[in-house]
Amino acid sequence: MDAGTSVVLAQDGQIISGMMLWFDKPDSTWRFGMPKTDSPTWNVDQARAPATVGVWTRLTGTYDAAAETVTLYVDGEKKGTATHTAPWAAAGPFVVGRDKVNGVNNAYFKGSVQRVEAFDYAMRDAQASSHARTMTAPTGKGTAMKDAPYVSLSQGCHGPVEQFQLDFGTATSLTPTLKSYVVHPDPSRQIWAEFSIWDTTDPSRPQPIVLGGSGSASGKVTGRGAVSVTAPQLVPGHSYGWRVRANDGTTTSPVSADCHFTAPAS
Repeated sequence: MDAGTSVVLAQDGQIISGMMLWFDKPDSTWRFGMPKTDSPTWNVDQARAPATVGVWTRLTGTYDAAAETVTLYVDGEKKGTATHTAPWAAAGPFVVGRDKVNGVNNAYFKGSVQRVEAFDYAMRDAQASSHARTMTAPTGKGTAMKDAPYVSLSQGCHGPVEQFQLDFGTATSLTPTLKSYVVHPDPSRQIWAEFSIWDTTDPSRPQPIVLGGSGSASGKVTGRGAVSVTAPQLVPGHSYGWRVRANDGTTTSPVSADCHFTAPAS
């Protein structure tokens, strides 16, 4: 057992956790890893990223079985990958704040965990980025979608479009407010979001907001914060897609995954 580790979350196997997300003190890194076997031997395929102690950080770990790849995202940015070719099913509980090594509970987390979410698919890069930035569809959270695993998400955001079958939530206004949360690595810098929205029912219609164009930019915040724009009048009953990127006046972030909603009938 390694006294220099501090585990955020894991899933128990019989002898060792099937996956674990942890802070490694000796080299001050975040790590997301999956052991090759459920055995006492420490043989873990792991993605690594530099850690900043004492700062709230959003960590996302994914395993793409088709690509046989473990990926670690820090605040929505891909920071490390590793190959994992020997997956096995850990049947134990999903645990926050420790892992299991050699059959013993281990490496209790020395810090605070605000929120944990688990998904039954591997997020793509853009999805991890947009989820970390907390995009919020203008439908609130009261309109459930058909696919139960996704009802807790903002309607039409983050999950694969093929799962939703265009069953998006409906906005309460024909001039809805689109929201996002932006973060700058330098807490003293101003940052804002640039939004884009388009008509998916009739793609030939002019875009209500073009990314980087007039009406695209939100207000500015310093370091981090919630930002928004209000869309112009939309077509009743039409479905819309939207995306966002962050801008600090010098550089822009990658564009987020697409979110979707439906304009009200009138």
